[in-house]
Amino acid sequence: MNFDHDEQEKILAEKISKMIGEAELPALESAESLEAPEIEKALRAWMKQLASTGYLAAAVGKDQAGEMLGLLIAQKELAKISQWLVLAAETGARLLGGLIADHGSDSLCNKYLKPLSQGDLICSLAVSEPASGSQPAKLSTQARLDGEEYVLNGQKSPVNLAPLADVIGVVAQTDQGPGMFLIERGAAGLEIGERVRSLGYDALCTSSLTLTDVRVPAQAVLTSEVDFLDEIRAATDRILVAISLGIIWRCFDEAKQAADLPRNNAKPPAGYQMVRFTLSEMLTLGQTAELLAYRATVARAQADRGAKSLALTAKVFATETACTVSEQAMQILAASGYIKPNPVEQAFRNARLGPIVGHTSEVARMAIADDVLKTLVR
Repeated sequence: MNFDHDEQEKILAEKISKMIGEAELPALESAESLEAPEIEKALRAWMKQLASTGYLAAAVGKDQAGEMLGLLIAQKELAKISQWLVLAAETGARLLGGLIADHGSDSLCNKYLKPLSQGDLICSLAVSEPASGSQPAKLSTQARLDGEEYVLNGQKSPVNLAPLADVIGVVAQTDQGPGMFLIERGAAGLEIGERVRSLGYDALCTSSLTLTDVRVPAQAVLTSEVDFLDEIRAATDRILVAISLGIIWRCFDEAKQAADLPRNNAKPPAGYQMVRFTLSEMLTLGQTAELLAYRATVARAQADRGAKSLALTAKVFATETACTVSEQAMQILAASGYIKPNPVEQAFRNARLGPIVGHTSEVARMAIADDVLKTLVR
């Protein structure tokens, strides 16, 4: 399998790099210190810039899986600069947009996909519930059909981007199974809680949602024979793999630069064998995580039988490697890397989300083991 990128696959990443270098927009590093209205203003400005590169329209839905490798390269470049921006953009473009493209009616696709690709919509996804986290065995949020509308009641928490979103995709239980309900900003009965402060990704303005007799037209509901929750987790895994690669290479670049700087008229840290060994290990882990992510992406595009296990393997390795490499970078930068808003300090905190969201590392390992045992049985 050849992992050399052709010119077509590098186009989007090159556009992203150029955009980051030229755009005169609000700083991304300081976003988490801002209040929600200021973050929303900055996010909308950046979303329009991302749209101008074609980033938001790439690889939306299963029919465009062949574009995933080029998208992954671009996601990695963007994540080097801002992990929260990637997660915010992907929530609309690939998470909610992908579900609409794969399961939505023509009217829903016409209503939402073009505005999403043009950067006109901020979207949120409400899956987690207070009592059961992001992998509920049974949804407590219920949707009851009443004529031509569904009536929703329940709570969701934590929900990223909830105070900023134009559209929130709420997963709720119906008589026929889980459904995705598209609720627009300001809907009656939709209450958004206070901003919850988190270790990382604080610029996402995470909040709780309370739904009290929220009415949603039946035509604004996505249903599927497949498990929505599993689809969402798998898509979340892919996004976190890309973000983790960005974290790894940003931390490696920062550590390498810091290691070359003399301290107090002494030799630079790179002059010490232990630091050189650490940089070598960071590079080795990063290269391995990247190649594994590329292999999983190609396998998915080709509908390979082992694609699911490869995706889980890539998710476990990349997200855990991001934690390891960010910690190693912090050690090399020492006190300077510990001070906000140093990119290593931010990456160190953000990396911790990867192993606990989507398929957690523990759940993923169990699924990988199950697949291994099935292939060993003759």
